[in-house]
Amino acid sequence: MGNNQSTQKDYKPEQHVHQGMKELGFPLGQKIPLGGQFFIEGKELEDGIYGFIIYHLDGNRNLINFFSFETAHLLRNEFKIGYDGPIVKFVFETDSFEKGLKCVLKYSFDFSASFQSERDFSGPLLSMPFLLHPDRKITNLSGKYWYYWISVDATHYEFYIVKSSETQRSGFESTFKTGDVIIQKINVKSSYFPCVMNDEQGNLVIASADEGFERIPIRLPSDDLTLAEAIIQKTFP
Repeated sequence: MGNNQSTQKDYKPEQHVHQGMKELGFPLGQKIPLGGQFFIEGKELEDGIYGFIIYHLDGNRNLINFFSFETAHLLRNEFKIGYDGPIVKFVFETDSFEKGLKCVLKYSFDFSASFQSERDFSGPLLSMPFLLHPDRKITNLSGKYWYYWISVDATHYEFYIVKSSETQRSGFESTFKTGDVIIQKINVKSSYFPCVMNDEQGNLVIASADEGFERIPIRLPSDDLTLAEAIIQKTFP
């Protein structure tokens, strides 16, 4: 992700988003409208590898680079963009050299630190959005605390700790929703897939089968108790 800022030059206000994609195709080196305040630009990084940058256009006509990704195939002209309050989901299809093979790329972002609804998206970004699990799936840690992970590359993972906005949510798995808050990001380097587990003392940790990997503790906030709950716990340990 990045926060490079530039001025939009390729965007034409009269150009309809689907017209831009379907009639122009997906030309490299041009900023193509995705819908709303979002644009995408592609370029060939090396032979057979393409890079794409997703931008946000604010009310001052500044383009903010908030996410980039790579793929071995060009994007198709078809795409989907969905809004759920400040959560935005992009779905891209790619061309493939193998007949009948369709690759779908999904990216979801939490813009809640900058926007509370789709109506506010024309404003400047107050902070970079968080990249969510593609399907916004979260797994319970304890009580109102959840987690999800993103695979950045073969040896780099990002674990996000989420505080739920719902007091009645139950079950082991749920979906990241508007009002949920990411309170911590943990970067993990591992050749094997790391997992969340309890250690011998019952503490939550991130572990891996990598030789010499030191377990990473997950420390959940302890200052969310009400005064009444704190008094009860202190009086009756």
